[in-house]
Amino acid sequence: MSDERWQPLDDDRAEAHRAWLDNTDGTVSGRLSRHLADRSSRRGMLARFAKIAVAAAGVSVLPALPVSRIATAQEEEEEDETFDYTGTDPTDCNYWRYCNMGGRMCTTCAGGGVVTCPPGTTLGVEYWVGCCEDPETGRTYLIANYDCCGKSGCGESCGEPFMQDTPPNYTPGGQDRNVLWCMSDETQSYTCTVTPIIGEDCTSRPSPKTRAEFGARR
Repeated sequence: MSDERWQPLDDDRAEAHRAWLDNTDGTVSGRLSRHLADRSSRRGMLARFAKIAVAAAGVSVLPALPVSRIATAQEEEEEDETFDYTGTDPTDCNYWRYCNMGGRMCTTCAGGGVVTCPPGTTLGVEYWVGCCEDPETGRTYLIANYDCCGKSGCGESCGEPFMQDTPPNYTPGGQDRNVLWCMSDETQSYTCTVTPIIGEDCTSRPSPKTRAEFGARR
């Protein structure tokens, strides 16, 4: 699996992700996001987290928050639909690493891969992470989802249906969801998403809900 590992984050950042998922992160934002994750579905958590972030300062104070995912979250539906992420083919939407991904697979873009952005694109600063289970080993792995930016979208779209809709505009630049997915890139053009493994055994106990964290590369 080492050939598929790619850690754009340093060890301290990876450890911070694990601490969040294992409930040992003592920061206010960590406690808040865990509280929301434990009491609602992923889409409900994203919607509530976005409202809190925006209300805090009148604008989003989390530049790394994946706005396009949040903007389409539906609070009314408290339980996520069931999606099968037990596949082993990274060119299929049910590939196990995509359990937290809503976007386009870089594996179906020319020159792209599970952890490789296609030529002519760059890794965005936004990311979100979560635990996914490898069906072949039964172990959980901490997966970071990074958007590749710089060209128009390529590859097949994957993820839950609510992640595919065009969101309201939370940033300047129009209604195009691609602007929001790569909002910190100067081109503001979303291409596809890579899913590197950045940790192992990322949860200390089984959880009925998928947890997610948001942040940015430093």
